[in-house]
Amino acid sequence: MNDLKQAGGITTLISLADSLDSLREHFNRHQDKPRFLALLSPTCTECLDGAQAINMSIVSACPQAGISLSIVWINMLPKDSKSAAEIASQIIPDPRAAHFYDPHRRAGKAVAQVLGGNGKIAWDIYLFYTSGQEWHETPPYPAVWMHQLSKSHWADPARFRFGPDLIAALEEAVHTLLDTHPEFSSTQLEARWRGAQ
Repeated sequence: MNDLKQAGGITTLISLADSLDSLREHFNRHQDKPRFLALLSPTCTECLDGAQAINMSIVSACPQAGISLSIVWINMLPKDSKSAAEIASQIIPDPRAAHFYDPHRRAGKAVAQVLGGNGKIAWDIYLFYTSGQEWHETPPYPAVWMHQLSKSHWADPARFRFGPDLIAALEEAVHTLLDTHPEFSSTQLEARWRGAQ
């Protein structure tokens, strides 16, 4: 089943206004494969560059890869809106990608909490999960993650990647993940990824 619907070239976004249930269900439905999750503002220049990096390093570089992508467009800036998210979603027009709209920052809060940022909001962040990881009440801890939050007080500065470094890190992470067998734990995958840096 494809979660993405097209209407006149515009992506129909799956709303997270009331709950994260649809994102959780999409994540868990694809447990048999690696998964990727990004939380991006639809009007932030760096986030849009990040979406281009996703398209280059995951979508275009691995067109046949069995990976599920969840792209959450999150309201973080004054001009962020559903229509801005619909436009921004066209940067990643891949059938493996489901696009979500998070007007109340629900996904951002849930991901930040898992990463140790209680009370914070995760955005401009890129997360990889191994097959088999399941989302229960909260998202699982990612196997690999990175961000472009240069002024963040909670996101690990060692995971900051920007511009060409973000593209290279996404590419390395997806190739490491796709080369990984299901018996590798998230901790082992993280160690393999960090060793490749």
